[in-house]
Order: sequence, then C-alpha cells, then structure tokens
Amino acid sequence: MININYGHNRDLLNACKPLNEYAWFIEKIRIKEKTMDIDKAVDEALKEMPDNFLIKPFIKS
Repeated sequence: MININYGHNRDLLNACKPLNEYAWFIEKIRIKEKTMDIDKAVDEALKEMPDNFLIKPFIKS
C-alpha cells in the first residue's frame, strides 16, 4: 500500500501532477471540514484551487 496523502511519498506525487493536485485538494477539504460541513468544505477548497491545476475542470464538472 502506498500513502498518497499530501506531504507523503513526494517523489511519486512530484512525478504525477494530477495525483499531486488531487492529494492537495483532499487535504484542503480535510482541513476545512474541521470548521464547516463537507459540502461547504469542498466548495471552498475548489475556490482555492489554482486555475492551472489539470484536475480543476474535471472536478468542477
């Protein structure tokens, strides 16, 4: 099993940009979920996601 959480296995995450972006997104949701409900946390994380992330259009759709 490989840990793909943000901040772990940096070599793997650096080698795969979409996986790194996904790990970043999930980490942002986890942080925000501590102070708001999950739907709001996802919305806020998506707002913070840089426009140049390859996964952003897929997540928004």
